[in-house]
Amino acid sequence: GKGIPKNWVVLTFDDGFRDFYSEAYPILKEYRFNATVFVIVNTIGISKFRLDWSQLEQLAKDDLIEIGSHSLSHRALPLLSDPEIKDGILLSKQILEEKLKKPIVAFCYPSAALNESIKKIVKEAGYQVVVGTAYQWGEFKNNDVYVLKRVFVSKISKYPLVFRFMLSGYYVSTRE
Repeated sequence: GKGIPKNWVVLTFDDGFRDFYSEAYPILKEYRFNATVFVIVNTIGISKFRLDWSQLEQLAKDDLIEIGSHSLSHRALPLLSDPEIKDGILLSKQILEEKLKKPIVAFCYPSAALNESIKKIVKEAGYQVVVGTAYQWGEFKNNDVYVLKRVFVSKISKYPLVFRFMLSGYYVSTRE
């Protein structure tokens, strides 16, 4: 019900890497910054580089941190069968809600890949906020909460002119 300030930012972290817990989380706590962590359910605890369930449970108890789904497998949803798409969206939400004992309302499209039928499934699943990475200028409506735009921040983003360009809306992210 509140208006959104003209200049605002939301901090999000994708994939559920353990360095979020060891590096970013302490800084977020120190400065009282909210953030959302999008986790790939099938990778939780599979290696020393991924968040495990005990870390996720601790993060979920902190009001600063929101846990969101980044699907079951991180495979691009449009390339999957209909049952795989539904599992990626619905089952990942169900598993996180059961394990973390709280509603999961945020979703991140793997590889920012989507279409209208996938958006519909995400909406019907009960997600309230859905993101991808940066899109081309005018590709999606600015007020669509099922395709909120983000900028992929990487090592090259540390250069002020590059970062300004990334925020301009003309930047289409590429993976390093």
